[in-house]
Amino acid sequence: MKKFCFLLVCLICSSLLAQKKRVNADPIAPTDTALFRKVQAATFQYFWTGAEPNSGLARERVHMDNIYPQNDQDVVTSGGGGFGVMAILVGIERKFITKQEGIKRLDEMKTFIRQEVARCFRLRLERGQRLSQQNAASLVAGVIKDTF
Repeated sequence: MKKFCFLLVCLICSSLLAQKKRVNADPIAPTDTALFRKVQAATFQYFWTGAEPNSGLARERVHMDNIYPQNDQDVVTSGGGGFGVMAILVGIERKFITKQEGIKRLDEMKTFIRQEVARCFRLRLERGQRLSQQNAASLVAGVIKDTF
């Protein structure tokens, strides 16, 4: 019991000392705000101009020279697509694009994803493959969302 109390006292003292050593962060300077805005604009432009044209989703790779040695120019990434959605929302908020332009791109993305998911389900069913519980749940969730 004495060891436990000693350990508890040591932990409390070390946390109190650590709190005293914390450094207060300086407020964000106007030059930092300008830098953040430039980074946001550049990130937005990467996802906006680098998007695959048929889907509006982020490409797996973007080659600025437009040379794709592995012929992967049309390969999109789901994770990058999520970052692209967030970039569009920031672009609308920061007035990099209009709200209508952003909504149009988001609709294109949604339509493409819906068509691709339906195609994948159709192929699995045509091949006689069962849908996993996760796939079936995703399908039902999509149908419910579209209904309401």
